[in-house]
Amino acid sequence: ESLSVLDARLAAADVPVDRVVCHVDDRDELWQLVGVLESGVTSFDSVDVLVEVGLQGLAADAWLAAEALVALAPFPGVRIHLDTLVELDRTMDMRGGLLNRMCNPRPSFRVLQILNTVLHGRVVAGNLADTRRTAYGVRAQAGDDHLMLVVPGVDPAGRTQLDQELAELGSSTVLRYELGRGWVHRGPAERAVFAPTDPTAPYVLLSRRG
Repeated sequence: ESLSVLDARLAAADVPVDRVVCHVDDRDELWQLVGVLESGVTSFDSVDVLVEVGLQGLAADAWLAAEALVALAPFPGVRIHLDTLVELDRTMDMRGGLLNRMCNPRPSFRVLQILNTVLHGRVVAGNLADTRRTAYGVRAQAGDDHLMLVVPGVDPAGRTQLDQELAELGSSTVLRYELGRGWVHRGPAERAVFAPTDPTAPYVLLSRRG
C-alpha cells in the first residue's frame, strides 16, 4: 500500500527516483508487493527488498526468504537483501542469522544458496514468470515447464493442493531439488513427493517434458 501511495505522489510531483527500499517480514506483505509490481509503477523501476531471517531454526529462517526469491524472480529491477547475515548476541534479544558467530553457514544459508543456483543457473536461466501464491508455497512458469517451491507446513492444505497439481502433470518427468542437502531426484510426477530427510526444509519441483 505504501508503494502505491509513494508512486502516486511521485508521479503527481513529476519526481522519478532510481530505487525504492521496502521491508517484508511475512507472506501477506510479500504477495502484496508482488501485486503492486505486477500492476506496474511509473515513478521507479527498481526496488530493494529487505527480508528478515533473524529467527532461530531452518523453518523460520528460510521459509519467507525462499518464497521471496521465487516470487520476486520475474522482476529484473528487484534486489533482495537478507537481514541478518551473521548471528548477533549483543542486543536485548539474541538475533539469529544465515551464518553463526563463527561465520559458519546455518542450514538456512544452504537452502537459499542452492535455491539461488536453481533459479539463476542452467535450469531456469532467468525465464521464471507468472508466480502465484499457493497453499504449499509458490507456483511459477519456467518456460514450458512448471516450477513449484514447496514449503512444508506453511499451510495445512498445502499437501492436498500439491497432490492435485502433480496429478494434472500426468506422466511428466519431475526434478526434485532438495534444498537442505543439495540432492537432485528425477522421476515421474506421481513419485515426486516422498518423506524428506528434514520435514521442515523447502524443496523445488520442476516438471520437464520428455
